[in-house]
Amino acid sequence: MSDSSASALVHRAQRGDRDAFSQLYAAYYPKVYAYVLRHVPGEEEVARDLTGDVFMRALEHLKTYRFQDVPFTSWLYRIAHNRVIDHYRRLPKHQPVPIEDDEQLSKKALTLDLSLLLNRKVLYDAICKLTPEQRSVIVLRLIQDQSVAETAKAMGRSEDAVKKLQSRALAALERMLETPSLAPMHPASAASARG
Repeated sequence: MSDSSASALVHRAQRGDRDAFSQLYAAYYPKVYAYVLRHVPGEEEVARDLTGDVFMRALEHLKTYRFQDVPFTSWLYRIAHNRVIDHYRRLPKHQPVPIEDDEQLSKKALTLDLSLLLNRKVLYDAICKLTPEQRSVIVLRLIQDQSVAETAKAMGRSEDAVKKLQSRALAALERMLETPSLAPMHPASAASARG
């Protein structure tokens, strides 16, 4: 859906047109659901619940939305990001894994071994091991191909913070994919390991 189409529907929905909001819901639900599911992998029911919450909150706060500040999709992604963060905050706390802020390591992360990148399952499993915010920045920047500015708006962070978060996420991915004990096991490797 184009920005101008979305804008027209948003304006109608803000004036109380339920059909307009239904059209926005139909157009954006699949994208928001896919985004949420990437952040709660394997938990389809949780993803559906969180996505429903995103649209409930969007409807509740629709009158405060201003199109010129941020595109409607980015506004929805920001709500989705906050709902995912809230979801993880309610879960039992896990010990954070320290991430070194090494500039050389961050640069090397951009040159990950292509053979590992070709195995989507291994990469997906590694992304799932990242923190929720690291997953968000990887999904927004590298999978959804959003700019740093769009990602910063969607996450409610500065562009500099997004760049640093992306660098740390890529470094963490590189460590996981290069360290056999941290990397998710490839199915063929798992079978041979069982002997």
